Parts: sequence; structure tokens; C-alpha cells
Amino acid sequence: ENTTVFLRITFLYIFFLLVIAGIITVILITLVIRRKIHVIEYDELTGMPTPTKFKHDVRKVLKHAEPNEYMLISLDINDFKFVNDSFGYSQGNLILIELSNHFMQNKYKDEIVCRYNADNFIFFAKRTEFIFIEDHVFNLTDVSKKLVPYLPEKYDLTFSASVYYIDDPLQDITLMVDKAN
Repeated sequence: ENTTVFLRITFLYIFFLLVIAGIITVILITLVIRRKIHVIEYDELTGMPTPTKFKHDVRKVLKHAEPNEYMLISLDINDFKFVNDSFGYSQGNLILIELSNHFMQNKYKDEIVCRYNADNFIFFAKRTEFIFIEDHVFNLTDVSKKLVPYLPEKYDLTFSASVYYIDDPLQDITLMVDKAN
């Protein structure tokens, strides 16, 4: 009978340890998966959503959209290659990080934004009157004072901006972005 009690206690102890080990394994796997998802969904340099996450989020909204209800705004930094070539990629990266922070702080509440590629940023929002779009773009691109510590003296960072009104919400998002550029 002592052997039976001992075996039962040993079995319960081993079972308890296996349950604890299983819980720890699940937690670790969850953390690894979350980290991998974060790497896929957010730009490593700027922390902004990646184009993949941007497209996924926009697609969810456009699924229920009417033609011309939404728009894309494209902001492209003019001659950014000059900054990278003249002052180095680390300086260029600092500028991109500052710009990304500025864009995220100054976007509309429901606007979806991403760094689409190198020096091109895409904004997805409800369509509005052109005067409001113009003001929004001006506010987004009015960054000279913020970037003074990162830019050479007397250098103004300028942007090319364009707007695409989404007339076919079911169209491929990459094609929409191409039209916005």
C-alpha cells in the first residue's frame, strides 16, 4: 500500500511538472509568435506599419466601402538620395525616424499610414474636400523646424505629394498605391 501511495504522489508530481512545463512552453511560443508578427507588421527602422500590414488593414476597410469614399495620399521625399549620399545612411535613417514620428502624431484619427518604401509614405483616409487635403499635406510636410538638427544648414527637405481617389474599392491595393504615386 505504501508503494501505491508513493506511485500516486510521484505520478501527480510528474503530472504537475508536465502541466507547468506545458504552460511555460505555450507562453514562450506565444511570445516568439508575437515577436515574429511584430517584425512582419512593423517597419524595423521607423516602427510604422509595413506595406503588408497597411494593405491588410486597408483591405478590411475597403471591403465595405463605396466608390470614391476613400483616398490615398502619397508623400515622397524629394532627392533623399542626396542626404544619404552626402551625410550617410545613419543620418538619413534619423531623418526617416523623425519624419515617421511626425507623421504618426499628425495623421487623422482613423487614417492608416505606412512607410511604403525607402522615402515614400502612404496615407489612407476618408475622402474629404481638396482644401482640407491641401491643409493636411501642408501640416504633414511642414517639418523643416523639426529636422534642423539632422539636416545641413540652409537645406530644405521637400516632398512630392499626390492624391488618388479610390474609385474601385475592390481593386488591387498595390495598383491603387501606384496610381497615388
